Amino acid sequence: MSDFSFMRTGFQSNDNMNEQQKLEFIQKCGSIMRVLSDEACRTAALRAQACGRTKVVGIDMVLALKYEAHEFFEKNIEGRFLEYLEDERRGESWIAQFMPQDNYETDEENNDNENEDSGDETESYESESEDDELANHSLLENATNDQRKLYEKMEKYDREWNDWNPEDPAQQLIKRSINSINERMGIELK
Repeated sequence: MSDFSFMRTGFQSNDNMNEQQKLEFIQKCGSIMRVLSDEACRTAALRAQACGRTKVVGIDMVLALKYEAHEFFEKNIEGRFLEYLEDERRGESWIAQFMPQDNYETDEENNDNENEDSGDETESYESESEDDELANHSLLENATNDQRKLYEKMEKYDREWNDWNPEDPAQQLIKRSINSINERMGIELK
């Protein structure tokens, strides 16, 4: 289990931070989210395999995020966190690959593009929803013990999701974020 002391900034409040400390805090948050995303993608892939599929679908990711909300802070992730933090400090942010470089648009152009893209986004969610409906979500009969344990734990966390009230602020934030994703994607919470 990681104690996450490597995440400490030495300051209790964002109000007490100078610009450099705020940047460091943002870099640390981005790095920890990158590790969390990696873990959720791996977990989703393992669930898909346990169901006999080679394709991860939306529900796999949702269940993987719920699983990681419970399990992530028990994992030893310090090495990857520090590696990703170094990437952030060198300006090689993982999120930067999704950000346009030197492509500044006026607000009007940006609004026009958002209106054009919004139809594609809805279409993508609908397509993914169809994939979810067609995909096998049952555990394979010949699943390994590890696959069975993971699958059962993911199903348990999903069943208990609404009753789970984490005390840890990071877990509370993750839970709120997952609920928000579910709402935006139209996924019904159990």
